[in-house]
Amino acid sequence: MGAIAVEGFAKNVLCATSSHFCSAEKQFRFPLELGNQRPPSSQWTVTGSGAAIISKDGQGPYITHITPGKIVDMGIKDANNMGAAMAPAFADTLITHFLDTGRNPSYYDAIISRRFRTYW
Repeated sequence: MGAIAVEGFAKNVLCATSSHFCSAEKQFRFPLELGNQRPPSSQWTVTGSGAAIISKDGQGPYITHITPGKIVDMGIKDANNMGAAMAPAFADTLITHFLDTGRNPSYYDAIISRRFRTYW
């Protein structure tokens, strides 16, 4: 969204994100007050954040393409196994990006998914 804003009307955009350990689990899956044990397939969230300034000025690096993802529902019913639920969308986004740009995985130094820790 920041790159789109800079392409159009903005000169500088600060893009930031953050998460807090177990925020979703505490509220929705396993409230700490219940003392539940997590199943082996359950995912863990982290406390972390990242930020970048995107600008029309400067020497680069440059954003040349964006590939928005989409929901790919393969019918995963285990609410604790977010990896299996999200993997099809991750794969679809990569394939779409390669088709749209004409690039292949070897073009990139690394392709990293926060959820799957996939490296090429």
